[in-house]
Amino acid sequence: MRRICRVRPAIARRIISMGASALHGWVRDVLGALDLESVPHLGASFGGGIILELARVAPERIDLMALIAPAGLIRPAMWPLVSQLAVPMLRYRLRPTRANLTAAVAPLHSDPPAELMLDTHAAVFRHLRLAHRMPVPIADGALDGFNHPALVVGAERDPLFPGKALLARARYLLPQARTRMLPGSRHFPSAQDIDALADWLDEVLSGSPQPPNSASPATSG
Repeated sequence: MRRICRVRPAIARRIISMGASALHGWVRDVLGALDLESVPHLGASFGGGIILELARVAPERIDLMALIAPAGLIRPAMWPLVSQLAVPMLRYRLRPTRANLTAAVAPLHSDPPAELMLDTHAAVFRHLRLAHRMPVPIADGALDGFNHPALVVGAERDPLFPGKALLARARYLLPQARTRMLPGSRHFPSAQDIDALADWLDEVLSGSPQPPNSASPATSG
């Protein structure tokens, strides 16, 4: 984001506590308050699911969208969810030590999480019940009215939304979308992945004529 924001104005929206299906109305309210008809949208994980909801109900408010390991395309993979996330998370809830917190979130991170990120995870575990608010997968045909440019990035080893399945669904729902894979990456990309993400975002924001879903030295998909 820092690299993109150096040359492009950006608005960072703080996600408020309500169900994902209701948040698209909040996004429209934010755009209206800023007197903006439509803008490019960038979202990761839960934020990507909110953008997909907006694309479903109000595609005219989106110039283009870039989604990084988004919710809202596929359901979480059940076995990795239980074995890699639910069991360590339960251990942390029963004994909330820093070591158990680190173990609980390690499967989500490509790089070891920084202390501030660990504090953020701890606050989420204490105060939010995301399972009850996560976007459900978009229905087949629900994005047929969205004809704007799109970029969808998957993470190969994401325990929540495995990259291969996520990108396959993205191509089905958004045939015009560029899809890219972060090889070996988990739900939170590594510092090295950020450079590739910035290049892909530059590509779609600049309207590069590169064909959708083409392979590059850094990715496949």
